[in-house]
Amino acid sequence: MLLRRLSPIIARDLTRHPAVALLGPRQVGKTTLARTLNVRVGAAEPGSPGSTGTPPEYLDLENPVDLAKLDDTSGYLRSRGDRLLIIDEVQRMPGLFAILRGIIDERILAGRTTGHFLLLGPASIQRLRQSSESLAGRIAYRELAPIDILEAGGERQDALWIRGGFPRSLLAEDDEASVDRRANFVSTYLERDIPQLGPRIPATTLRRFWTMLAHRRRRRRANARSRSGRHADVSSGDRGAARGFRSERGGGGLAARCVRTVVRRDRGRRWRP
Repeated sequence: MLLRRLSPIIARDLTRHPAVALLGPRQVGKTTLARTLNVRVGAAEPGSPGSTGTPPEYLDLENPVDLAKLDDTSGYLRSRGDRLLIIDEVQRMPGLFAILRGIIDERILAGRTTGHFLLLGPASIQRLRQSSESLAGRIAYRELAPIDILEAGGERQDALWIRGGFPRSLLAEDDEASVDRRANFVSTYLERDIPQLGPRIPATTLRRFWTMLAHRRRRRRANARSRSGRHADVSSGDRGAARGFRSERGGGGLAARCVRTVVRRDRGRRWRP
């Protein structure tokens, strides 16, 4: 297991704020970081700010058993006032933030000012706005990025370049397992996560769009090496992908506009939707 640089920062934040939100994409390591943080924050140094000496409790809102515990959300959370409560997939309960505000204020008045909740969820603008309105002045935000070269260490530099910085892919037992995990991640993201954020675009369409962007980025890197300072021309493959999006979406839709934006900007035109 790799030590993430954000771990001590989260631990420090829990001694300064009633709530901390740890945000980031799926499988970036939020849950693992929180679980490894549990012992240090909840049990170490009893009596220190934000710590009661009681082990933290972990709730995963994708788990029906944990979700059922929150049928009486206010009552359950109040009964856990002696410990840090870690709530994963917090975006699945939009009304939670308003309840947390009241509970936090009650605990502050009772003398417990820090270390109430650690909230895990995606880096969604909508959720950030929602929680900011409800928990303003009571919450600190941290975003967990994929593993970088400083966290990976010198012995994993080549693997990081090939496999990427998502922990399950980077630390897979071999390259084949890493490819499988990346493929599963892409499928889950396209078929499940993006629709939850609002856009209703078929997963096959989004996959083609991603493929086009990857192809475009590869060509631009190649051109940057051969013609420094000049932009690559849009390839016929990019134009073909854009035509495919237009025909598939009838010339409209978010994905089609994104593709046309990419193509027209590369041609030196200013795109206006």
